Amino acid sequence: MGETKVPIDEISHERHVETMLSVLDAQGIDRCVVAGDSANAAVAIAAALQQPERFDGLVVVNGHAWGFDRPEVRQFIEGLRTQFSATVDFFVNLVFPEEDSEHLKLWLRDIIERTGAEAAAAILEANLAIDLRPRLAELRAPSLIIHGALDATSRSALDNAQQLAELIPNAELVLVDDAGHLPLLSRPEIVADHLASFMNATQAQTP
Repeated sequence: MGETKVPIDEISHERHVETMLSVLDAQGIDRCVVAGDSANAAVAIAAALQQPERFDGLVVVNGHAWGFDRPEVRQFIEGLRTQFSATVDFFVNLVFPEEDSEHLKLWLRDIIERTGAEAAAAILEANLAIDLRPRLAELRAPSLIIHGALDATSRSALDNAQQLAELIPNAELVLVDDAGHLPLLSRPEIVADHLASFMNATQAQTP
């Protein structure tokens, strides 16, 4: 939520995966369904690849596993460092195109502002080299790909979701109408229904 204090030079994709797995260890969680949204989907997928025996299912919500290094992303990083307030305003409006999302825009803006320009830029830079496509076929757990149909954070957002569902074995793609990049927040009831169905089906398949 913007409050975790990690030295900027220690921010990395690998550190994110390590941190997530260490939280599970600390909570004594041996097996679970792992979920990630947006760029954090790459963290969830990498964890499932690293410890496949630990995860009974995978959920990706408007997530990416490749394609982070795009000109518009590098422009966004530069904007965070040089025109922080205006760049954040542009981003939160892009993430939440829904008409009833003003409260969510305030929430997201607050998180980014508390994170700060340099840390936010470093997080994005840590993702630039990620490309998990060569390993997606290794995933064996049932997977649910949820995607907001109004996502405009990249020109290829929907195409990427469709390709992700094709590359991951035993994956199902569900589109959420009238939802942007974070349907977990903007359309929680719909997402919760899909999650409940998926969890029930996953539980039935778990030995």
